[in-house]
Amino acid sequence: MSPEKIIYLSSNLDTYFSRRFHEECESDGLEIQDINPFQSVISPLDIDPARCFIMYRTSGIHLDDFDLEMTKSIYPKADCWNPLAAIHLTRTKLRQLRFFNKHGLTAVPTLALRGRVTEQMMESIDDFAERFNLDHQWIFKLNRGQQGIGVNLIDGRQNLFSWLETFWAIKDQDFLIQPYIKAEAEYRCFFIKKTSQFWWLKRSGSGVKSNFSQGGGAEIVSIPPKTVEEEALRLIDLAPCEYGAVDILWTGQEAYILEINSQPGIEQLEKITQANIMKKILTAFLE
Repeated sequence: MSPEKIIYLSSNLDTYFSRRFHEECESDGLEIQDINPFQSVISPLDIDPARCFIMYRTSGIHLDDFDLEMTKSIYPKADCWNPLAAIHLTRTKLRQLRFFNKHGLTAVPTLALRGRVTEQMMESIDDFAERFNLDHQWIFKLNRGQQGIGVNLIDGRQNLFSWLETFWAIKDQDFLIQPYIKAEAEYRCFFIKKTSQFWWLKRSGSGVKSNFSQGGGAEIVSIPPKTVEEEALRLIDLAPCEYGAVDILWTGQEAYILEINSQPGIEQLEKITQANIMKKILTAFLE
């Protein structure tokens, strides 16, 4: 049964995903109400929330989860895609890492720290690098970064110390440090869980970023390396996401999960596959 109304929560209606979603809903004769949770008056709608579906597309680097709490309060019985639990899990890198570690998934070794950087802290970082037989090349990631924003390659111990000291000084230590792992390839698995549909992309980019929004490219692959496929499918099975994308780094011997994205863009995938991915998402959403 189709919902009485689809509530489309998004802070940006100009994205490719938003435009395509509205096109497909209009094609199916579905009514949509657009709400920007960060620019709105909070009040219940004049419809039964049990018959209201929400397509969640809030993007941007937000420092709180106000939008999630608002949704829980106003639409407690509504079906939400992705489920709020999935969005909450995937919104920060630290939550994802906790989830990966809990379920024994292979993630990139990661450090987090708080406080002014001391020589003792740097020695702990040295020990970490030595334990994993790493050079002092590091990936510096914002905890709530997205689309490659906030990802930087830091070369050398002294440069890392300068970055850490700078972020301490500006009172912003919401970041992670990961070793730079030289990879043979990066793979993305886009999935719709309900219909067991999977699309594999081999991604490429400049420097340490392969994001489409940062100029990265991709090609469709029918079968990824077996270890990559197994690790991705394990994560997809465990995660509360109904649709999304898993990014995995492949060294030629080991597969490292980079992240699971509960709000992936589809522009690159639709262009490469020439398939109506949005129609597939909407159909699964409404079933």
